[in-house]
Amino acid sequence: MTPTISRENYLKLLDELQLIPKIIETEAEYEQNLALAEKLIAKKQNRSPEETTLLRLLVKFIEDYEENTYNLKEWRDL
Repeated sequence: MTPTISRENYLKLLDELQLIPKIIETEAEYEQNLALAEKLIAKKQNRSPEETTLLRLLVKFIEDYEENTYNLKEWRDL
């Protein structure tokens, strides 16, 4: 189920985190996104719908970066 989010609260969250969600292109961006995702994961049931939405987006960006950078498909076929 997709949570209903408030645009205002989501933009406020991005402003508080000083984050512009974007495709990860560098190892530094990867590390920053990973650290933020871990913080949001740790909040568990205390996450707001906006935080959950942001977490899902960060996880997608992280997965895409790992897939492209570390060639995880090759490891799956072993």
